[in-house]
Amino acid sequence: MFFALGTALIQAADTGAWLVLFSLAALAIASTILFRRTRPVAATVAAAVGTLLLPLDNLAVLICLPWVIASRPARTARWVGALATVAVIVALVRDFLLDPSHSLFSSVDEVTGEHTEWPAPTFLAIGLFVLTMSIGSGLLRRNRHNVEQAQSVQRQLRAELTTELGRQDERDLIARELHDTVAHHLSVVSLRAAALEVSGDTSVQEAAESVRSSTHQALEEMRDLIGVLRTGQMSLTAGPGPGRTLTELPELIATARESGADVAANVFITGSEDAPPALTRAVYRIVQESLTNAIKHAPRGRIDLDLRAGPGLGVHLRVVNPLPPSPVGAPGSGTGLLGVRERVAAVGGTVEAGPQCENWVLTAHLPWPAAD
Repeated sequence: MFFALGTALIQAADTGAWLVLFSLAALAIASTILFRRTRPVAATVAAAVGTLLLPLDNLAVLICLPWVIASRPARTARWVGALATVAVIVALVRDFLLDPSHSLFSSVDEVTGEHTEWPAPTFLAIGLFVLTMSIGSGLLRRNRHNVEQAQSVQRQLRAELTTELGRQDERDLIARELHDTVAHHLSVVSLRAAALEVSGDTSVQEAAESVRSSTHQALEEMRDLIGVLRTGQMSLTAGPGPGRTLTELPELIATARESGADVAANVFITGSEDAPPALTRAVYRIVQESLTNAIKHAPRGRIDLDLRAGPGLGVHLRVVNPLPPSPVGAPGSGTGLLGVRERVAAVGGTVEAGPQCENWVLTAHLPWPAAD
């Protein structure tokens, strides 16, 4: 505003009326820069029109124009930019035609005090410079805004993709948990139901009780999984949940034997109470899955299970069962072994599974750090 007022005082005529008029007009035009953020088009047009009608400076036009370029559509920016360019040219031409004593771009001789107007190429260079600075500033601000907008969209897409991937991982994990927990019990139920068909009256009651117990256990674990699904607290490295510790492995093996499976187990575990929750869950589920597969695919074969574990020694598991001469039992989904591999990888272990001679052999090695 002070610059605009000073320009008006220099370019105004000597009469008091013109001086007051130019001063008020200069202050009004300069005030348009206060609206350059909220109403950039109106502010630029008002400043340009004022500059065209009155012999005033064009600084307000040059300040408001970058905001139009930065925030308004290209079509609007073009016609407003053209109007602003005309206003700048008119202001410079008018200043060039004024008497040197009233021109902004003139020099004064220190001896004679005479005013000398700058040459026309200098005015042209000044016009090109100020327009380039104003338009360039607007384009730079517009590009920065476009980059920020693109980054915002990218962050939103990344967040949506991360959320979707997280949900997919949860769904895969839920499916894996359902397979590991329910498939074992249902395989046992299948075997015991088959036993009911060939058993005499004496064993029917015991077999029926065994079926009922296994079914009840499967339903209890299903309820636990539903609870985990509702709370969203589930991971491959989570704790094993109630009743799923290394001390429960003998019960798991006994249940398989009661179902009619021939299990020869050698289990030696030290410090099971101090086992990490992630390791506990992984070992229990791997043993459970190994017994499930053996019962399903080789129900009459001998299952040799050897498990040795301890702090600092790690966990070494080996399960061997004969390969059936022909497909036996229910067809598998193929997710059981995949779940075993993922559980072992989650705790930093290794696993190998496959046929060897006439047997199916699974060996797993899981790290168990020594206690402090």
